[in-house]
Amino acid sequence: MARFYRPGVGFSPPEIPPALRVQVLRATVEGRLLIAAASPVAVLGLLNMALGLTDMVMVGRFDPQGLAAILAVGDLQSIVFNFSAGFAGLVAPHVAAAIGARVAWQVCTIVQRVAVLVATLALLCVALIWNSAAILEAAGVHFDQPQVTRDYARYMAGAYAFMVLFAFGRHALTALGRSRFAICVILLALPLNATANQVFMEGAFGWPGLGAAGAGLASFVVAAGMGGSVMVYLFMSPSFGRYRTPVMPPIFVLPEILTLLRPALLMGLAAVAETGPFLCATLLIGAVAAEDLMAHGLAFRAMAVCYLLLAGLGQAVTLRIAYLRGRSTSRREAHALSTARLFGAALMAGILVLFCLNPEIVAWAAARSIGSTDPKLIADTSALLPLTGFALTAAVPAHLGCAVLRARGEALSALVAFAVGHSCVGLVAMAAFGAAGFGADGIWSGLFLGVGSGSAVAILRLQYERSVSIGLATV
Repeated sequence: MARFYRPGVGFSPPEIPPALRVQVLRATVEGRLLIAAASPVAVLGLLNMALGLTDMVMVGRFDPQGLAAILAVGDLQSIVFNFSAGFAGLVAPHVAAAIGARVAWQVCTIVQRVAVLVATLALLCVALIWNSAAILEAAGVHFDQPQVTRDYARYMAGAYAFMVLFAFGRHALTALGRSRFAICVILLALPLNATANQVFMEGAFGWPGLGAAGAGLASFVVAAGMGGSVMVYLFMSPSFGRYRTPVMPPIFVLPEILTLLRPALLMGLAAVAETGPFLCATLLIGAVAAEDLMAHGLAFRAMAVCYLLLAGLGQAVTLRIAYLRGRSTSRREAHALSTARLFGAALMAGILVLFCLNPEIVAWAAARSIGSTDPKLIADTSALLPLTGFALTAAVPAHLGCAVLRARGEALSALVAFAVGHSCVGLVAMAAFGAAGFGADGIWSGLFLGVGSGSAVAILRLQYERSVSIGLATV
């Protein structure tokens, strides 16, 4: 205490060492940049979830039997869309790196060439979703209303194509720092989607409507407006135009497009490998513990909301690291990585506090989101949430580690981490625990083991790269 006392001044706090002050300032700057990049991504994900929830609620009230068919088609479509969204996500790190390197023509060229790849992929996958009802029937899934299911699948094929274009435009605008337009578009789409569902399902002005299949037509109309408007804004906006140069290289150069195709496919497969086990968990619980399916659905919904924060942070890390690598500033990249670790640790702590220490509050909020106050449902969900929290906490290192790998152009390493951990270990463990009769608890425990294994693989890969870099620096 005596060393903090100054005659005539009194007690004064100790001075912060200059080196520590500089580190705090750097972390503050990097933290603000990460928050600014992550917030729009999380908001867009939440609004996308609201769109899907609107469809389910309105179809469930109008035709509960049709809802089961729509959910079955939606599960298949979600796998295809996750692959396509990961595929389209290639544009973000490449654009960020080109902006960091200050190569204006490369920004435009990358966006245009990836747009060609995304449009081609959308056309190919439209045929798959168009015939998704027939594919599910061939796989043994039977529908009470087969014609309604087929009509819904065909409408959703068109909606899928435009939603992929919207995902591509969102990624590109986020990399350009202009994601506000995408947020405004989806905010306008929410009331339009509810109105279109009402009209196309129940009819209007003497028209009888299409029933549950009308939800697919409503999604197609809304998706066309969303995807079309974002693509027009992307290519017509001054934010994109300022990267155009008087002399631009041609777009359709096959070797250059094929060079982009490989990492795009790897990123799409990595997205499926990451999210696939979470989707399979629902199918496994429905098969081995159907009585726990409702509680699992609520726990899964709570986890999905928190996962949006992780997805936003992951994309922010990818953009920041790619930008700094384009600038060739390894020291600032190290500062950004340190800040990302701090944010990841804070997110993990928040998840544990929320899901493990306050599961009753989360379970009550999840039940209220579907209009239920059933005490047994809330209690069952509350008992499942700690395992959900552990699984989500284990996913943080894997997601952020693979975000860094994607920024460094190592999409194959990210795919290996997700495929080995999430898909291989996770699916095997979930199936084993489910077959052993552990129910939903066992399946979530298996998911925790798989996600933890993926995190371990990602961390080991980053540590190996770091040790190699240190070894080269000392030579």
